[in-house]
Amino acid sequence: MVIAHLYDYHIIEDDNNHWEYVGKYSYTAPNGKQYKMKWRDRHFRKTPPETITLYLEKKNYRRYYTKESLNMGKHGGGLSILAYAVGFFLYLMLINYVIAPLILR
Repeated sequence: MVIAHLYDYHIIEDDNNHWEYVGKYSYTAPNGKQYKMKWRDRHFRKTPPETITLYLEKKNYRRYYTKESLNMGKHGGGLSILAYAVGFFLYLMLINYVIAPLILR
């Protein structure tokens, strides 16, 4: 885990007049080398934060993750259980009301 410090930023505007900031950061890896990175985030409606916490891979210090990217895709198990229950209910309805009457004719 390292702290990246902002040294520059600029604004990008797309065709739909949406804009976002691109921050340029530098950080020092555990091996003592200094690396630079760009971080583009639509949540920057003001200037990018002065510092960002990065989680580096052990063997490749150029590869980093932010806390937001590590939490992305984590959803509660309740949503999965609900999806399985709805699927099972639809399966039973299909068997009882469509397939069984065709077979029992």
